[in-house]
Amino acid sequence: MKKIVCLVGESGSGKSTIAQLLKEQHGHTSIPSYTTRSPRHSEEKGHVFVSQKEFDAIRADLVAYTKFSGAEYGATRQQIEQHDIYIIDPAGIDGLAKHIGRENMTVIYIRVDTAERHRRMEADRGPEKAKERIIHDIGKFAGFDDYDIALNNRTRNDLERNVVLVHELIEFEKEQP
Repeated sequence: MKKIVCLVGESGSGKSTIAQLLKEQHGHTSIPSYTTRSPRHSEEKGHVFVSQKEFDAIRADLVAYTKFSGAEYGATRQQIEQHDIYIIDPAGIDGLAKHIGRENMTVIYIRVDTAERHRRMEADRGPEKAKERIIHDIGKFAGFDDYDIALNNRTRNDLERNVVLVHELIEFEKEQP
C-alpha cells in the first residue's frame, strides 16, 4: 500500500488551501470525504454529500471515520489508494491507522495561532461559527502529538513554502518501495 499524506490542523489553519494549491500546482488529489452534513454556501469539492441511508450503506467499507456537530465523515480504502492527500482530524488518524497501519501514513500538523484562525474563519463563516469551531478544537486537539511533521502556516510565505514541502514529500514517498 502506498503512503497517504494526512493534513491535520485546527479549523482555519489552511489545510484545504494547501490541498487545493497542491492540486492546482502539482496535480495532487485529496480524498473527498463522504459526509452526511449539508453543503455550506460556498461548498466545496472536498466532500461527497450523502444521505444518512447512503452513508450507512458504505459504513462497512470505511477505513477512516469521525463525527462532528452531528454529521458523520469517512473515507474508504479505495479512496486512500487513489489519492495523495487526506484532510483528517486527530480521531480520524487513530481510526485510519488501525485499518491501514500507521507506517502507511505521513501525518503533517498544520499550525496557526488562534487569533489568525479566528480572523480567517470570521471572514468566511461569521463570528459565532468561528468562536464555536475554536472552542471545539480546544478539546479535539488537547494533547495531540501523533504527527510526523509540523508546519507553521500563518503567512502567505508560509503557505507557499508549505505547498512546496508537502509536494516534495509526496514525490519522495512515491519513490519509496
